Amino acid sequence: MKIKGRIFETNETLLTAENGKITGFGGPETGEVLDFGENLVLPGFIDVHTHGAVGVDTMDATDEAMQKMKKHMAAHGVTAFLPTTVTTPKEDLCAAIRAAERNAKGAGAEILGVHLEGPYFSPKVAGAQNPAHLGLPDVKEIDAILDAVPGFVRIMSLAPELPGAKEAVAHLRSRGVVAAMGHTAADYETAMAAIACGVTEATHLFNCMTPLGHRAPGVAGAALEAPGVYAELICDGVHVSPAAAKIAIRAKGSDKVILISDSMRAAGMPDGEYDLGGQRMRVVDGVARTEKGNLAGSTSNVLECFRNVVKWGISLPDAVHMASTNPAASIGAEVKGKIRAGADADFVVLSPQLDLVATIVGGNLCYRA
Repeated sequence: MKIKGRIFETNETLLTAENGKITGFGGPETGEVLDFGENLVLPGFIDVHTHGAVGVDTMDATDEAMQKMKKHMAAHGVTAFLPTTVTTPKEDLCAAIRAAERNAKGAGAEILGVHLEGPYFSPKVAGAQNPAHLGLPDVKEIDAILDAVPGFVRIMSLAPELPGAKEAVAHLRSRGVVAAMGHTAADYETAMAAIACGVTEATHLFNCMTPLGHRAPGVAGAALEAPGVYAELICDGVHVSPAAAKIAIRAKGSDKVILISDSMRAAGMPDGEYDLGGQRMRVVDGVARTEKGNLAGSTSNVLECFRNVVKWGISLPDAVHMASTNPAASIGAEVKGKIRAGADADFVVLSPQLDLVATIVGGNLCYRA
């Protein structure tokens, strides 16, 4: 199959894909050609932090839920994602991991693994996480969860100040899992010590962490300063202001920021009441909050976040890196997030106005507007 359009970061207008891989550029327009004219052919977006959408959630742990998420993601330019858990008992986490693995391939966006958000968080900064199930990091329990499907968990977010966190970070790294810091009341020094131990990601930067202060830089300051740390950003215009997002992008550089949705089951649904981790959330004007008024997950998607940062003044190439290249690199998915020979043939096609035209996963057209 051949794809014609304005191909990102190349001078080419034609690429060839075979068996799900990009095999070359240019050449004659023979055989099957998907002609997108003057539209932009970009590497597919990757969402490494999404709980759910269209009425379903990762913690439903059903094939139906995963299939609905895969379809929703593809309909918003996402070609691969990590279903993300919340703080719940170990057995529920294992069930969610198994359901995600069962549905990893097939129609819709590809599931690359799972992001475990919790249960090892500070009760002081639980946010929308269920405090009833919070606990302290335990290597044996972590192994039991990871062994639900060995090698399938990609990221685990935890609070680095908790007893046992240092050992947990080192153990996660030994098992090939990205250790991220989030829902944390740690100070700057503790966060920097965790980074030295192997933390390489900050979970939804600025949200549910000690803020950047001029005398107490906090976890946010540590994440911004440390060059090896990726920073997740929810650029829905609600969780992070445009000014704060631009400051973070300039501080980190566009190669260390990851656009995420942090979407919940209310995404793509009308206002109303929804469940998240056994707690009721109220969505008003598209903004989800707990009964206590805490901001919860978003009702957005990576495509919307991508368009927002471009609107806020970030260059298109930088926005593509944050939505595609960086999330892939952060989890070691080297065949994702780039348009080059040998990479997976995953593409999002956008109009010059950044409207979604098509989503292609593994060389297969799985959504067309």
